[in-house]
Amino acid sequence: MTQTQLSEWARRAFRLRKAPARNTVSDIIKNAAKIMKEEYGNGKRRKPLKVKAPDLV
Repeated sequence: MTQTQLSEWARRAFRLRKAPARNTVSDIIKNAAKIMKEEYGNGKRRKPLKVKAPDLV
C-alpha cells in the first residue's frame, strides 16, 4: 500500500474531511515504534488543554 493509498484509507476509516498529508503519514510510519510505547504522550503536551465543559473540570 502506498502512502497516498494509506492516507485515503485513513480519511475513510476515521471519517476525516480530508486525507492526511503524505508527509504526516510518513512521519507516523517513521515514528511508529515511539508512538506505540505506553509512555508516549504522558504529560508531554506542549500546551495544556483548556477544558470548556464545566462537567469535566
